[in-house]
Amino acid sequence: MRAINSQQLQAQRDNRNRWQIATDDLAAWCAHSERDSATAHPDDSAELRAKLAGETARADAAERARQQAEADRDRWQSMAEKLAERRSFKWPWHR
Repeated sequence: MRAINSQQLQAQRDNRNRWQIATDDLAAWCAHSERDSATAHPDDSAELRAKLAGETARADAAERARQQAEADRDRWQSMAEKLAERRSFKWPWHR
């Protein structure tokens, strides 16, 4: 889809809203993309792995924070419910 959106690959929509790509255009694009990937910088994959590891760690930390917040919420809710039960005290002059 990125190749179609950037107009590196020619495609048209048919009546069923599906992409139609000419075989010659696809073969030319595949040959071009293979050539680009072969000349890619070898450190790119290591850099991408490092970025992925960082983002994964960040997502894990966010998930742990969310779980902790939910646990805190549940604990506070139970405390509030206990306090609400104690409030049922009636003063002697109220009958």
